[in-house]
Amino acid sequence: FPSHDIRGKEKFYELTEESSNGGHLGFNNSVHRHMVELIDDKIVENEKDSISLNDLILKTGYEKNFWLMIDAEGLDGDLIESLDFSLIPKPKIIVWEKGFGCDNSYCSSHLEKNGYTIYGHIDENDIFAILK
Repeated sequence: FPSHDIRGKEKFYELTEESSNGGHLGFNNSVHRHMVELIDDKIVENEKDSISLNDLILKTGYEKNFWLMIDAEGLDGDLIESLDFSLIPKPKIIVWEKGFGCDNSYCSSHLEKNGYTIYGHIDENDIFAILK
């Protein structure tokens, strides 16, 4: 998966200020153009600085019992799969959006082999895992 441990620049697609469907520049963006096109076709491409999720967690600090919520418009699965628990502390709870590029069986397997129990859906879109 190309999103693992990205450092440097990454192309982002986002709505322009002229969006007619209620989207906003900088708020509706993704590295997947088709995800933004679901909202509107008035899209600009920008390059943004990027950092891996592991590095972000280490750089920003964390609490001993922190939880992680991922809603990354198409990168949820890649981000779950990129979690390197030999580098970062294990969050007590992880919540992510199903689908959107996530092979849920692989995401679940990755978490289960690292000590998590998958409890299913919070609502129709989100799945959560709790550290045993």
